Amino acid sequence: MNKTRFVISAVAVVIIAIGVFLVDPDCSRFSDVTVRGDSMAGILSHGDVASLHSRYYSCHEPARGDLAMIEYRGNPAPIVKQVRGLPGDHLTFAKDSYATYLILNRQPLTTTRNEFFYVDESAKKLLSLYLDSNANIKGGTYLLLGNQPVGSIDSRDFGLLGKRQFLGRIFKK
Repeated sequence: MNKTRFVISAVAVVIIAIGVFLVDPDCSRFSDVTVRGDSMAGILSHGDVASLHSRYYSCHEPARGDLAMIEYRGNPAPIVKQVRGLPGDHLTFAKDSYATYLILNRQPLTTTRNEFFYVDESAKKLLSLYLDSNANIKGGTYLLLGNQPVGSIDSRDFGLLGKRQFLGRIFKK
């Protein structure tokens, strides 16, 4: 009886695996993309060739540090940004002698050159729309930033994004 159950279980696992493959047979589709612009300078430079895994987020959740190709309303071309904030992260703002900057999980968010990510009053209001009453990022939304303290088109301009706006993950070559 135990041997029969084992065989039935094994066959069921194989059928499920085949079914998953048929539903999403290409969870590893890669293509080369050329980076345009300088918003990711220090991570990716204008003209760099990187690999786009276009089905990555159909198989994985966005993770902190991922380089993601995204689309957002108002921009006809996809752009690359880094996932910096996840659902449930604590996002607040602090002010220095220069301007207001982002604090994530009680630590200043910085670029790879250790520069603060500054926000103006309209960006602060926009980002606040995606926070719950405890200043935590609402479920299903992600903070995506370039690698520039100011002047990068990112969540400070278009707000936090949902996973459906992620077109794929970028891998440096």
